[in-house]
Formats: sequence, C-alpha cells, structure tokens
Amino acid sequence: MLASMARHAGAGIIDRLKSSGTVARRAQALCVDADLAETAPTPSAVRKLARRLGTEASIIEWRGLNRASQIARSSGATRPLPPEVVEAERNAVRWGTMAEHLGVDKGPKPALLNGRDLIERGMKPGREFAPLLAEALDAQDDGAFVDRDGALAWLAAKAA
Repeated sequence: MLASMARHAGAGIIDRLKSSGTVARRAQALCVDADLAETAPTPSAVRKLARRLGTEASIIEWRGLNRASQIARSSGATRPLPPEVVEAERNAVRWGTMAEHLGVDKGPKPALLNGRDLIERGMKPGREFAPLLAEALDAQDDGAFVDRDGALAWLAAKAA
C-alpha cells in the first residue's frame, strides 16, 4: 500500500514539474521501490536498490523521502504512532545505515568485471557479453564477490 501511494505521489510530482530534466528524473528515482522501506534490509537488497537508484538519487535521499512520507501520514494520528508506522520508520533508518556500512549510500559500486575481462579470457565480443556482464553485476550485488580478484575467480568458475 505504501509503495502504490509513493508511486502515485511521485507521478504527481513529476507531472506538476512538467520537466524532463534532472529534477523530474530525481523525483522518479526516489519513488523507486518505496515498499522496500516497509521491510528489513539485507546487504543484497541494499546493493540492488543503490544500483536501481543509479546516479539520479542516493539511498540516503530515498530513506529521507520514505521517512518524510511516514511522518506526513502519521501527522494526524493519535499518539503513540501505529506499530506499522514505527516499524517502517525503523526500517528506513536500517536501510540507510546498512547502505553506509556497505559503501553504497551515495550510489552503487562500479562493476568489477567488464568486456575487456571477457576478451582477455578468450571470448569474442558479441551478444553473449551483455547477459554475462549483467549476471556478474547481479552476483556482485548479491555479495558473491567484493573485489576484482573475486570477480575474476567468479568468471573463471562460470567458464569452467
């Protein structure tokens, strides 16, 4: 429910901006995966959210929007706040804290594998590069490897 409200609000903001520029892209990016704020974060989910937000917005900004949304929805509520609002607020903080700990609070980490790595391992450039590099990026975000040596070992195991 919160996700659909956030998406609707985000679409309204973008419509009002009447802009295809940076502000509209940032507003749209911040409304991505608003329902995640209702769940406890995992390292994989935090890395993948950072990747989906890309360079348009940060997890810290996303967390702030979700926190503001919770406060706005509960402003007319009686005290104490409903448990689901309190838990969503806690989760928003957890997402930001984990993002900072993983080093993705300001954006995703760069891909550790690229096309040159595939060529150096004897592959010829072609259509199979994109799915393999996408799989590698997904594995990186899942924590299968965290450095270049791990990425190359992952690639060697895929080729075997």
